Amino acid sequence: MKKYFIYIVLLGIIFFSCENEKNNTVNNSNNTNNNNDKSEISYVEMFSNEQISQEIEWYPCPLTEGGPENNALCADFSVPLDWNDPENQLISIRVKKTIALREVKRTVVMLQGGPGGSSTIDFPYYMPEMALLDPEAEFIAFDHRGTGYSTFLTCPSAVSTEGPYGRAISEDEITECIQGELIENKEWLEKFNITNASKDLGYFIELIRKDGIRNHVYGVSYGSSWAHRYAQIFPNQASSVTLDSMCLVGACFLDDYDVNSETGFVNLLKECNENQMCSQKMGGDAVSHVRDTLDNLKSGHCNSFDADTIRYLTFSLAIQKSISSLSVALWYRLARCSSEDITAINNLIATVFGQKKNNPLHIDNLPLDVIQLNYILFLNIAVSEMIHSPAYSVDYVSERYEDLLTGVKLDYRLSQRASPWPVYEKDEWYGKFAETNRNFLLLNGTHDLQTPENVSSISVSKLQGENHFSFLIPWANHGVLWSSEVETRGRPGCGLSIFLEYIKDPSRKPSAPCMDELKRPDFNIPENYAAYFFGTSDAWENGGKLVEPELDKETAKTFKYIISKIRAGYFSPI
Repeated sequence: MKKYFIYIVLLGIIFFSCENEKNNTVNNSNNTNNNNDKSEISYVEMFSNEQISQEIEWYPCPLTEGGPENNALCADFSVPLDWNDPENQLISIRVKKTIALREVKRTVVMLQGGPGGSSTIDFPYYMPEMALLDPEAEFIAFDHRGTGYSTFLTCPSAVSTEGPYGRAISEDEITECIQGELIENKEWLEKFNITNASKDLGYFIELIRKDGIRNHVYGVSYGSSWAHRYAQIFPNQASSVTLDSMCLVGACFLDDYDVNSETGFVNLLKECNENQMCSQKMGGDAVSHVRDTLDNLKSGHCNSFDADTIRYLTFSLAIQKSISSLSVALWYRLARCSSEDITAINNLIATVFGQKKNNPLHIDNLPLDVIQLNYILFLNIAVSEMIHSPAYSVDYVSERYEDLLTGVKLDYRLSQRASPWPVYEKDEWYGKFAETNRNFLLLNGTHDLQTPENVSSISVSKLQGENHFSFLIPWANHGVLWSSEVETRGRPGCGLSIFLEYIKDPSRKPSAPCMDELKRPDFNIPENYAAYFFGTSDAWENGGKLVEPELDKETAKTFKYIISKIRAGYFSPI
């Protein structure tokens, strides 16, 4: 369902330039003559004999972190810290894959977003369903350099097992880190960029290549930028590339993140206007109702809550398809603001944030050598490639934020960090779009707050080709594969169905019958949902009895997953 967050860019420069130029000429010629040919092209000449002789040694491991069974296979392999100097220092990359139920016909390498999210930690929540639906495929979670159990990018002096943050890094520690270790180690820091990470991926695919097995690449959120950069450097190495919830470098700017998030939330409010019950409660114009309530809130109305907390709470609810309607009920209760409403909203805050609501970067319940969102890596890529140049002023983004209905102050944090951060230089791939006729599947949702359609549509317009297929999924949130539910309970999301059909034959546009079965947001919030989040039997009105939520096993699992992510501060920006 994520996308969550998730996700934004890394650099480097192409290594053997003469060989690359030769390879690209051959590849483009081959591609021009074979628009519907799904065969993959080898890039083995880009690597030394020593590099290409490295073997991927898989070993049994739990699919999910801390899981009781060794029901997956993991591997750690070495890549150069700097692909422009491949004979120098090496770093480690972690990968994890499902075990195919039948003879393997295809692999899908999955790239998480953030930037700074760990594919091997986040994707296993979804991989069992994918493996069951496509028993002839291996699904491989591929960690971005600097994340998860790979060589981790951090400030060593800020890493401590003591204190409220554990190994997560506070804003004060970030400031000390910038002024000290990051500047002193700029040459190390700048190697953790999109281009180097993309070359890690191309190298890995060469190492696992087998005759008769197609390789596919899937990237979500920032992972879409990573997958796209890979597609630029390795045209047609993979049979297809899928970009889900797109935020491509040069078309997506994270210092407009909070401003852009309003698009998805406003679309949700407009959907409320189409629902008889919700429209009646919100006066027929939910957008105006919420804006008026925000103005009143800033003027002292319902002073039990500040506007920033409500914006953050709204965002945290609205990015999740299964609970997005709670964000509208929240504003309905704020407008009324009775003592019972205050109690219900406080229950909602306690349920969603627990004791972590003032520490959005806190990471808990993880091994000390893993952070689900690497904030150092996030800032390094975001500030270097994913904000405007020159950067917005802090005063400008602060003033602009005051009128927003939802947001997490990411615009502010990036503008605040832009000046002192030791940015790396943009390379030749920055701001350009893949021009080959490779097979692309492009997915986005209309209710996506993190990469809304006004952002993703720019990339869709640039990535045009005979075998480029685009789907804008109504009512889907971030991470279309899992946020595009259909009406029939238990069936896979529409985005996932489209994707699994597509990788079987990327030369044909998926038929997508599920587009006629999509589930709209449900504003008639079930009693057990209301009880779980608001502590009462009615999400909208007062006077309902206090009840203990009775959730079925699957819903309880989903809620636990959602809450753990929010409490960890991991909505993975993109």
